[in-house]
Amino acid sequence: MSDNAKLQKVILPPDVLDLSFGEPVVVMKALFKQLNCFGNPFKMPNLYDLPKWTYQPAAGKPDFVGILEEKYGARVVVCNGAKQALAAALYAFRKAGLKSCFYDSPYYPANPSIIESVGLTWADQSSADSFLITSPNNPCGKNLSNIDITKWCHKGPVVHDAAYYTEIYLPQDQIPIPLGHIQVFSMSKMYGLSGLRIGYAVVYDEKYYKDVVDYIETTTAGVSTASQDIARNIELFFRDNPKYLAEFQREAREAIAKSRNLLTLLDPDVLQPEPCDSNSMFAWCKTGPKLNNKAAKVHILPGEIFGKPGYMRLNIAYPPEVIAEAIKRLNDNKI
Repeated sequence: MSDNAKLQKVILPPDVLDLSFGEPVVVMKALFKQLNCFGNPFKMPNLYDLPKWTYQPAAGKPDFVGILEEKYGARVVVCNGAKQALAAALYAFRKAGLKSCFYDSPYYPANPSIIESVGLTWADQSSADSFLITSPNNPCGKNLSNIDITKWCHKGPVVHDAAYYTEIYLPQDQIPIPLGHIQVFSMSKMYGLSGLRIGYAVVYDEKYYKDVVDYIETTTAGVSTASQDIARNIELFFRDNPKYLAEFQREAREAIAKSRNLLTLLDPDVLQPEPCDSNSMFAWCKTGPKLNNKAAKVHILPGEIFGKPGYMRLNIAYPPEVIAEAIKRLNDNKI
């Protein structure tokens, strides 16, 4: 089984606390709270309004793409999640004649298979001719400054995996800006809507745009129009109501930070959290000699699938009471 397959959603018994999958539940809760303050802006198209449900351009629905292109000041391609956007971006690099790509460890488990699928090979940073920079990082939360990411762009073409590059997860003094030749975003992480399956590639270097679009057309012939309509309404809502956006981001940040503070209660013989310089939704922990998460009925992911054995990744973007219960179970079920 590939590492990528190990990240697929699995159905677990109801008494198991699942902290393995990257679903920012508290982000979703904060979003819905703000939307409900204003009234529900999720205006689904009428089922009988057939043009709403027909195939759209591979780059995305024009009314949604236009909002994003105004937001970022560059060409945008809507994708089926950030994973497809990464693949499309790296495919465009390969079509441009690039042959190798560097990404650091620990890494998102899909990276090796994505690199291989588009015909690139991994190379170290001294010999690679392109770069995949994930910042803030999944799984460990490592964060690079805007200046540091820009420095990578002097070495060669860069895809910036910006799934967590938002005000929720970044250090409070870091402002999101355009970075890299292609920047990939995820509405799953940005708004807590993992099932929407909307990601997008912001293509700052025009020469890659056509090949990014071609990849989407070839692999999926575009993205669900219903999902794009929901995403468009959210973007419009926050564009027109910035105070609600700021409040949503503040509440989501604080909920994750509150759960992170609870990690000090972990027995270091069970799990020892690594320092984190971002507001990551994950806790990256050294595995202790007495960890027995199966007996504790807490499902977490091993560092092996992220390229770093001896660690575990926990999703802490759950309400603090859930994280507190998970920590209690882990501490009480030591080997």
